[in-house]
Amino acid sequence: GKGAGYARWAKVFNLKQMAKAMMFMEEHGIKSYAELKEKADEISEKCDALLESVKADEARMSEVSVLRKHLINYAKAKDVFAAYKASGYNREYYEAHRDMLSLRSAAKKAFDDYKKENGSDKKLPRISELNAEYAMLLERKKSSYAEYRKTKSEMQDWLVVQKIVQEILKEDEQKKEQLHEQEVRQEEENRQSSR
Repeated sequence: GKGAGYARWAKVFNLKQMAKAMMFMEEHGIKSYAELKEKADEISEKCDALLESVKADEARMSEVSVLRKHLINYAKAKDVFAAYKASGYNREYYEAHRDMLSLRSAAKKAFDDYKKENGSDKKLPRISELNAEYAMLLERKKSSYAEYRKTKSEMQDWLVVQKIVQEILKEDEQKKEQLHEQEVRQEEENRQSSR
Protein backbone atom coordinates (compact mmCIF):
# COMPACT_ATOMS: atom_id res chain seq x y z
CA GLY A 1 0.00 0.00 0.00
CA LYS A 2 3.00 2.35 0.06
CA GLY A 3 3.71 2.40 -3.63
CA ALA A 4 6.29 1.14 -6.09
CA GLY A 5 9.00 3.54 -4.89
CA TYR A 6 8.79 2.23 -1.36
CA ALA A 7 8.80 -1.37 -2.56
CA ARG A 8 11.93 -0.70 -4.63
CA TRP A 9 13.63 1.06 -1.69
CA ALA A 10 12.72 -1.80 0.69
CA LYS A 11 14.05 -4.40 -1.75
CA VAL A 12 17.36 -2.52 -2.16
CA PHE A 13 17.61 -1.97 1.59
CA ASN A 14 17.01 -5.64 2.34
CA LEU A 15 19.60 -6.68 -0.24
CA LYS A 16 22.16 -4.33 1.32
CA GLN A 17 21.41 -5.74 4.78
CA MET A 18 21.83 -9.28 3.48
CA ALA A 19 25.13 -8.33 1.84
CA LYS A 20 26.37 -6.76 5.09
CA ALA A 21 25.37 -9.89 7.00
CA MET A 22 27.22 -12.12 4.55
CA MET A 23 30.32 -9.90 4.69
CA PHE A 24 30.18 -9.96 8.50
CA MET A 25 30.03 -13.75 8.49
CA GLU A 26 32.89 -13.94 6.00
CA GLU A 27 35.05 -11.55 8.08
CA HIS A 28 34.53 -13.71 11.16
CA GLY A 29 35.02 -17.03 9.36
CA ILE A 30 31.45 -18.20 9.95
CA LYS A 31 30.42 -20.87 7.45
CA SER A 32 26.99 -21.93 8.72
CA TYR A 33 23.99 -20.68 10.62
CA ALA A 34 24.79 -23.12 13.45
CA GLU A 35 28.23 -21.52 13.88
CA LEU A 36 26.67 -18.06 13.80
CA LYS A 37 24.10 -19.00 16.43
CA GLU A 38 26.75 -20.61 18.63
CA LYS A 39 28.98 -17.52 18.48
CA ALA A 40 26.05 -15.16 19.12
CA ASP A 41 24.96 -17.26 22.12
CA GLU A 42 28.54 -17.31 23.42
CA ILE A 43 28.84 -13.51 23.25
CA SER A 44 25.39 -13.11 24.79
CA GLU A 45 26.40 -15.34 27.73
CA LYS A 46 29.62 -13.36 28.19
CA CYS A 47 27.62 -10.13 28.20
CA ASP A 48 25.22 -11.53 30.82
CA ALA A 49 28.14 -12.73 32.99
CA LEU A 50 29.77 -9.30 32.86
CA LEU A 51 26.50 -7.63 33.84
CA GLU A 52 26.09 -10.05 36.76
CA SER A 53 29.66 -9.26 37.84
CA VAL A 54 28.93 -5.52 37.77
CA LYS A 55 25.74 -6.04 39.82
CA ALA A 56 27.57 -8.23 42.36
CA ASP A 57 30.30 -5.60 42.74
CA GLU A 58 27.68 -2.89 43.22
CA ALA A 59 25.92 -4.95 45.90
CA ARG A 60 29.18 -5.59 47.76
CA MET A 61 30.15 -1.92 47.46
CA SER A 62 26.84 -1.02 49.07
CA GLU A 63 27.47 -3.47 51.95
CA VAL A 64 30.99 -2.11 52.46
CA SER A 65 29.71 1.46 52.41
CA VAL A 66 27.06 0.74 55.04
CA LEU A 67 29.50 -1.11 57.31
CA ARG A 68 32.04 1.71 56.92
CA LYS A 69 29.35 4.26 57.87
CA HIS A 70 28.45 2.24 60.98
CA LEU A 71 32.10 1.99 62.03
CA ILE A 72 32.50 5.77 61.70
CA ASN A 73 29.27 6.47 63.60
CA TYR A 74 30.26 4.06 66.36
CA ALA A 75 33.66 5.75 66.72
CA LYS A 76 32.07 9.23 66.78
CA ALA A 77 29.60 8.19 69.49
CA LYS A 78 32.27 6.63 71.73
CA ASP A 79 32.75 9.67 74.00
CA VAL A 80 29.02 10.47 74.11
CA PHE A 81 28.20 6.89 75.12
CA ALA A 82 30.94 6.88 77.77
CA ALA A 83 29.46 10.07 79.26
CA TYR A 84 25.95 8.59 79.07
CA LYS A 85 27.16 5.46 80.86
CA ALA A 86 28.98 7.58 83.49
CA SER A 87 25.74 9.54 84.09
CA GLY A 88 24.09 6.29 85.12
CA TYR A 89 22.09 6.13 81.90
CA ASN A 90 20.40 9.43 82.77
CA ARG A 91 17.19 10.00 80.80
CA GLU A 92 17.84 13.72 80.34
CA TYR A 93 21.33 13.05 78.98
CA TYR A 94 19.90 10.46 76.58
CA GLU A 95 17.29 12.93 75.30
CA ALA A 96 19.95 15.59 74.81
CA HIS A 97 22.12 13.18 72.77
CA ARG A 98 19.44 10.97 71.25
CA ASP A 99 20.68 11.25 67.64
CA MET A 100 24.26 10.24 68.42
CA LEU A 101 23.20 7.41 70.75
CA SER A 102 20.69 6.14 68.15
CA LEU A 103 23.47 6.01 65.54
CA ARG A 104 25.63 4.05 67.98
CA SER A 105 22.78 1.65 68.71
CA ALA A 106 22.17 1.08 64.98
CA ALA A 107 25.90 0.49 64.47
CA LYS A 108 25.98 -2.02 67.35
CA LYS A 109 23.03 -3.89 65.82
CA ALA A 110 24.78 -3.93 62.41
CA PHE A 111 27.95 -5.32 64.05
CA ASP A 112 25.92 -8.07 65.75
CA ASP A 113 24.35 -8.95 62.38
CA TYR A 114 27.81 -9.01 60.78
CA LYS A 115 29.05 -11.41 63.45
CA LYS A 116 26.01 -13.67 62.95
CA GLU A 117 26.66 -13.83 59.19
CA ASN A 118 30.43 -14.25 59.38
CA GLY A 119 30.89 -16.15 62.65
CA SER A 120 31.21 -14.72 66.13
CA ASP A 121 35.00 -15.23 66.15
CA LYS A 122 35.46 -13.03 63.06
CA LYS A 123 36.67 -9.53 63.86
CA LEU A 124 35.09 -6.47 62.35
CA PRO A 125 37.16 -5.12 59.48
CA ARG A 126 39.01 -1.85 59.94
CA ILE A 127 37.94 1.25 58.05
CA SER A 128 41.21 1.20 56.10
CA GLU A 129 40.50 -2.41 55.01
CA LEU A 130 36.99 -1.43 53.94
CA ASN A 131 38.33 1.58 52.03
CA ALA A 132 40.83 -0.64 50.23
CA GLU A 133 38.15 -3.22 49.39
CA TYR A 134 35.79 -0.49 48.18
CA ALA A 135 38.48 1.00 45.93
CA MET A 136 39.30 -2.45 44.50
CA LEU A 137 35.60 -3.18 43.88
CA LEU A 138 35.11 0.20 42.24
CA GLU A 139 38.07 -0.34 39.92
CA ARG A 140 36.89 -3.85 39.00
CA LYS A 141 33.33 -2.61 38.44
CA LYS A 142 34.57 0.16 36.13
CA SER A 143 36.65 -2.22 34.02
CA SER A 144 33.88 -4.84 33.94
CA TYR A 145 31.34 -2.22 32.93
CA ALA A 146 33.57 -0.89 30.16
CA GLU A 147 34.04 -4.44 28.86
CA TYR A 148 30.29 -5.05 29.24
CA ARG A 149 29.46 -2.01 27.07
CA LYS A 150 31.93 -3.13 24.41
CA THR A 151 30.64 -6.72 24.50
CA LYS A 152 27.02 -5.54 24.42
CA SER A 153 27.71 -3.53 21.25
CA GLU A 154 29.42 -6.56 19.70
CA MET A 155 26.56 -8.81 20.82
CA GLN A 156 24.03 -6.54 19.14
CA ASP A 157 25.97 -6.80 15.86
CA TRP A 158 25.96 -10.60 16.10
CA LEU A 159 22.26 -10.72 16.96
CA VAL A 160 21.35 -8.44 14.02
CA VAL A 161 23.31 -10.64 11.63
CA GLN A 162 21.71 -13.73 13.15
CA LYS A 163 18.24 -12.22 12.66
CA ILE A 164 18.99 -11.31 9.03
CA VAL A 165 20.26 -14.81 8.28
CA GLN A 166 17.19 -16.27 10.01
CA GLU A 167 14.98 -14.19 7.74
CA ILE A 168 16.93 -15.28 4.65
CA LEU A 169 16.60 -18.93 5.67
CA LYS A 170 12.91 -18.46 6.43
CA GLU A 171 12.32 -16.88 3.00
CA ASP A 172 14.22 -19.73 1.33
CA GLU A 173 12.13 -22.26 3.22
CA GLN A 174 8.92 -20.48 2.21
CA LYS A 175 10.03 -20.42 -1.44
CA LYS A 176 10.81 -24.14 -1.30
CA GLU A 177 7.37 -24.83 0.20
CA GLN A 178 5.69 -22.73 -2.50
CA LEU A 179 7.59 -24.54 -5.26
CA HIS A 180 6.67 -27.89 -3.73
CA GLU A 181 3.00 -26.85 -3.53
CA GLN A 182 3.10 -25.71 -7.17
CA GLU A 183 4.65 -29.03 -8.24
CA VAL A 184 1.99 -30.97 -6.31
CA ARG A 185 -0.78 -28.87 -7.91
CA GLN A 186 0.79 -29.33 -11.35
CA GLU A 187 0.96 -33.11 -10.86
CA GLU A 188 -2.66 -33.13 -9.68
CA GLU A 189 -3.73 -31.14 -12.73
CA ASN A 190 -1.78 -33.50 -15.01
CA ARG A 191 -3.46 -36.53 -13.45
CA GLN A 192 -6.92 -34.98 -13.83
CA SER A 193 -6.32 -33.98 -17.43
CA SER A 194 -5.06 -37.48 -18.32
CA ARG A 195 -8.29 -39.13 -17.06
